Amino acid sequence: MEDGITIAGVPVLTSTHVDGATLAWGIDKTQQRFVVRNGAKVERFPSVTNDGQWVRGIMRAGWDTLNPAGIVRIWDATP
Repeated sequence: MEDGITIAGVPVLTSTHVDGATLAWGIDKTQQRFVVRNGAKVERFPSVTNDGQWVRGIMRAGWDTLNPAGIVRIWDATP
């Protein structure tokens, strides 16, 4: 999902979740990976409160940056 804003032709997503001194963070989406560890499992077990089955998925996941040096902080350096 893109906000319609571009910098040098590159799409930009905006967020209110940056500190006051930061205008933006530049992160190359081709260098980002969603990582799932081995051992993810799905369990089925009977529901104790009604006549049915419950299903639960358990996994460990994380977000990884392949090139941390490629993350750029954009801020206003004027005094």
